[in-house]
Amino acid sequence: MSVIRAAKWKYVFILVCVVFGVSACDNFELVERGQNAGADRGSSNPPAQETVGTPTFNPVAGTVASGTSVAISTTTAGATLYYTLDGSEPGVNSTEYTSPVALGDGNRTLKAIGVLEGYQDSTVASADYTVGGIDQTLFQEKNGLVVMEAEASQEIVAGATDSLQWNILEQDDAFGGALIQAPDTTEKTDVSADNTRADYKIYFTNPGTYYLFLRGLSTEANRSVYFGLSGAANDTPASFEFTSEADTNWVWENNAETQGVASIQIPAQGEYTFTLWMKSPNLKIDQIILSTNPDYLPGKDPTDPTDPAVAQAPTFDPEGGTLGPGAEVYMASTTPGTSIFYTIDGSDPDAFSTQYNGSPITLELGKTDIRAIAMADGLADSPVASASYTVTATDASREFQEEGGLVVMEGENASLLTAADTRPPFYGEAWKRVDIAGATGGAVIQLPYMTVGVGREDHARGPRADYLINFSTAGTYYLWLRGQKSTNAIGSLYVGIDGELLDIGLLPVNNFFKFRDLGDWKSRWQWDNSEKTQVHAIQIDTPGVYTLNLWMRYNGLVVDKILLSNEAAFIPSDEGPAESPSNGGIPALPAPAMSPEGGVFTGAVEVSLGSTGAADIYYTTDGSLPSSSSTLYTGPFTLNSTATVQAIAIRPGFVDSSVTSARFIAN
Repeated sequence: MSVIRAAKWKYVFILVCVVFGVSACDNFELVERGQNAGADRGSSNPPAQETVGTPTFNPVAGTVASGTSVAISTTTAGATLYYTLDGSEPGVNSTEYTSPVALGDGNRTLKAIGVLEGYQDSTVASADYTVGGIDQTLFQEKNGLVVMEAEASQEIVAGATDSLQWNILEQDDAFGGALIQAPDTTEKTDVSADNTRADYKIYFTNPGTYYLFLRGLSTEANRSVYFGLSGAANDTPASFEFTSEADTNWVWENNAETQGVASIQIPAQGEYTFTLWMKSPNLKIDQIILSTNPDYLPGKDPTDPTDPAVAQAPTFDPEGGTLGPGAEVYMASTTPGTSIFYTIDGSDPDAFSTQYNGSPITLELGKTDIRAIAMADGLADSPVASASYTVTATDASREFQEEGGLVVMEGENASLLTAADTRPPFYGEAWKRVDIAGATGGAVIQLPYMTVGVGREDHARGPRADYLINFSTAGTYYLWLRGQKSTNAIGSLYVGIDGELLDIGLLPVNNFFKFRDLGDWKSRWQWDNSEKTQVHAIQIDTPGVYTLNLWMRYNGLVVDKILLSNEAAFIPSDEGPAESPSNGGIPALPAPAMSPEGGVFTGAVEVSLGSTGAADIYYTTDGSLPSSSSTLYTGPFTLNSTATVQAIAIRPGFVDSSVTSARFIAN
């Protein structure tokens, strides 16, 4: 939903701590007005009858093939669509829809919302997909298209009237170097079921009408073949017939010349068997295409990335988006033997552009647009593929989602770290992200060391860490921090909302957070709510997006985790709850998969780890927190005794994954 900052108010403090200075101020309460959601388009109450049409998805929810992309649309002209893929609620801070959404393998929840100035936002549309959970022996329709090599049928069955059947032949001018040919026989019948057949089992994601295209070559005017679905031959038209051009050349046909357009009907998502039965002897079939586009014209069409006579366009890993420093991009084409050429200056690539050698391309800070083309002997050049990347040293668009009255953030996953004033005594110092063993995510943010503390009047000049939070539930939220300090640190910092320190009206005025009793940070972690005379709390009057601010007050303080709960009695312990969902910003890697997932074993057990994309996995077997200094996973390893295995996925440009952990107990 759209968000606008509402006017803020704060309690007027009664007395400023002048005599005793900043070190005497021990407590504060954060009380702040929230945002008025939905008011940034000129009216907080747009007419009820003016509502953006609910987005629709194509394909609809269900089990779909790997590589499926989903088109999103709305009936409201001019509306902008925003979507999420992690199940979170979409809004104007989510990804804007500009082209079909690539789902990626696994379980996906796609949600979308339509927004248009002067209109109420649409109802959120939602669809659950299982991507790639399909029998891999099936051909898989993707985005209204399935392409099959004729010789790759799952089954060829001899005819009922003889023992002859479709023959698989090698032929150089056939796609894939092979084809099927009808037997040379006169013992055929005009009943399709009595003749030899070739079956092609297909999983269709998108129901509808599919138009049949065959690449064929005939001899002696033998140009016909029966076709059908699920064991039943088509009746209108009764068969597929090539034109006379097929007598001398390979041709693509869809039967429009004689009996009308050849097509089949797919009534619902699922598995179907497409069949070709012999009708004319000796007819050669090289390739089969089923397309929902009746105007599809296969045959070396460089504008069609699915054409079998065209090199497949390069793909990118990652596919684009916001990434962190050091991000690397890999490219590939599914067409064997291709060479990939690319540009990063916005120009169209050709054979004189930079050739991709298989090593990743390291991106610079800022925006980079990569355009790439694949080329292969005997094929038309692929369409130009493109991907846009923004590499940032901050995570400025990361937005955490409060759920059920709770929001939890790893300190190191700040949306933005702002350096201090360059003048004395700050000299441009900033919070720093530091890897520390024992931290819940393996890292923290830590304040710099300076010769003086920061007074209240100078706090805005000091280092600041911001965390964007989308509150769906209004109310009072109680603040907890998990932290450490060095032996010479006082252990306090300033806290605010939306850039403002908030006073609570106590005597003396206190507006900073102070850990009560921290020992040496090398040996102890502690949760604290800085409670002495009053619990630290933030008042969220209306749902919306707020920014929690942490400013420096004294040296060296380490913040590992931040928690806000609307339950006054809630007290976190140990590592506390897991980090809340977030969207935008630098993406985090998924946690590594582990097989088996722990348990009791006898003798020895082999452990396998896995991750997606080009991430490296590091693991430990002694229960310690893994990092890039731990053992690099290169293949399954064997345990012979009781052990706790912990693993993490790391890739430049991404936030490290959460840790996967399992306990293996020797019997």
